[in-house]
Amino acid sequence: TFAKIWLTPRLRLFRALVPEITFDIVSRLKPVDFETDPFDAAIQRSDMLPANAEMLALMEEQLVVVAAPELLAGRRALDNEELARLPLLQQTTRPTLWLDWFRDAGLDARSVLRGDRFEQFDMVMAAAASGLGVALVPEILAEAEIAAGRLVCASQRRLVVAEPYALLYPQRSLEIEGFAAFRNWIRPA
Repeated sequence: TFAKIWLTPRLRLFRALVPEITFDIVSRLKPVDFETDPFDAAIQRSDMLPANAEMLALMEEQLVVVAAPELLAGRRALDNEELARLPLLQQTTRPTLWLDWFRDAGLDARSVLRGDRFEQFDMVMAAAASGLGVALVPEILAEAEIAAGRLVCASQRRLVVAEPYALLYPQRSLEIEGFAAFRNWIRPA
């Protein structure tokens, strides 16, 4: 989802600087092993840093609660108790996100974790947009859907996750033509 929504639309800007570089972008939900996987780099959360790899932190992950506008029935935002009564759409690869959300609010959510489960954030957002429940997703991935009116923020709260998005790469990638240019281009300002 990060590659689809955030990275790919920006690659045109990099291509204008370094036109001879091509990309082979693959979706991977598990950590990369640069010793056995045929990858030169990965953009994942920093907690997935493999052994013998370098890391460049890119941006923090800030989670927001989103829903279809109809689900809010004209309300601007829901409190945590109201959220707990709705189906909580979950991401299977990060099953503790709602627990973290309610724990941060000082509530015990173990009894309210119900709702459909999806593997990737774009699936979770599509389910929320169709009215299946509320979703807890990275704000950076939901911005376009919110701007288009397909999703609305269902809570005023945000939750910052401890592990930022990061560019992970083995030392050998520094020898690849264009990699240093890409690393410098993607580096936060």
